[in-house]
Amino acid sequence: SFVRAPIEQIKVVMQARNKAGSSTLPPYRSTFHCISEVVKTEGIRVGLYRSLIPTINREIPQYAIYYPTYEIMKRVFARPGQDPTTISPIYIAISGGLAGVAQWLPTYSLDVLKSRISAAAPGTYKGFIDCAIKSQRAEGFGVFFRGISAAILRAFPLHGMV
Repeated sequence: SFVRAPIEQIKVVMQARNKAGSSTLPPYRSTFHCISEVVKTEGIRVGLYRSLIPTINREIPQYAIYYPTYEIMKRVFARPGQDPTTISPIYIAISGGLAGVAQWLPTYSLDVLKSRISAAAPGTYKGFIDCAIKSQRAEGFGVFFRGISAAILRAFPLHGMV
């Protein structure tokens, strides 16, 4: 999370600013330009680590779901008495894909909140719960699941290849 949070923070900031019509500011020239400007204007802690706690809040339950599901699915595909580590690569890929889908279904809303905190101006949200309350009040409960089908479609092949 300490490496992933700033990387995802910069990705979200670049996506928000470089999206046509979403900002009056010109797009960043590169990832390094974005990092430089964010650190210059917001500092390292706020600029790069604003989404650290939301990233941790997302990743802990994701990994708590992913790894047990992956191990269970390998056992499901193993023949009676077979060591699950020796199953066919196709079953390993299917196990990973199913585990990836299983991790995203209950945690997708946490990713939505993480992305909203990352994209918002510093100080917009007091924290994870404040973001959830403000998002739900402004856009309804559907806000927490917008885009979930794309995440699920991506999860299966992505986690099947890992």
